[in-house]
Amino acid sequence: MARENRPPSASARRALEHAQEGLEELRRTLGTPPPAFHRREGAATTELPLAAPTGELQALLTARKTTRTFDPARPTTLAELAVVLRSTFGAHGAAMLADDLVVVRKSSPSGGGMHPIEAYPLVVRVDGIEPGIYHYDAERHALTCLEQLTAEAAEALVEVATAGQSYLRSAHVLVVLTARFRRSFWRYRGHPKAYAVLLLDAGHLSQTLLLVCTDLGLGAYVTAAINNANIDERLRVDPREEGAILACGLGRAAAREELQVEFAPFVPHREAEPDL
Repeated sequence: MARENRPPSASARRALEHAQEGLEELRRTLGTPPPAFHRREGAATTELPLAAPTGELQALLTARKTTRTFDPARPTTLAELAVVLRSTFGAHGAAMLADDLVVVRKSSPSGGGMHPIEAYPLVVRVDGIEPGIYHYDAERHALTCLEQLTAEAAEALVEVATAGQSYLRSAHVLVVLTARFRRSFWRYRGHPKAYAVLLLDAGHLSQTLLLVCTDLGLGAYVTAAINNANIDERLRVDPREEGAILACGLGRAAAREELQVEFAPFVPHREAEPDL
């Protein structure tokens, strides 16, 4: 089916103009951006074969994109949210390494196998569950309600949680990722790389979430621009023990994406063949 070629809406034009103004301000204050590609000079260059990738995983990776605008008239279903949470944050195996140390197997890697990242879905529009702040209980594959909200209050909280990024507030669910610091630091106490590993763990999980959403036909985004202090307060966690480090929005994408860049196909550049 051919894509309908409609002119952008007034809100889309404003969003694009705001984004363009932001980029121009960055150029004025920070100068020319570094190039997108980086090349090093060496003794020789070996061009790699342009093998045509195949398979479901490759198709999924190619289809993955960032979605920022979601359809309020077509909520995400509870079954879809359940698949996203279990596939991303759920446990798929468990092992007892000592009397008091249980390790679990998940779909993403984790430093030392500790899996200290927790998921807190802020539900805005999901058929089958009321809006509110929830904790995903991976052991029971269940949602525990921490605070009930109206849909309007939940949507406003998405904007607050994402540090005022108003174009992200239409997400049907905002999954806040926190780190249980003690879980990781028990093993890596005083290690200079301990906090960096927590950020890596959250990054792995965000990519898994985006791929699962893509497979389900849902849109998703990830942002590190979050209001940590406000989120920790609403989740009622002690930031010395557990704190927010990342957030992922998801839902059914709107028919028109207001801030979507149109990418042209890219083929690696080849050096010109020498004349013989």
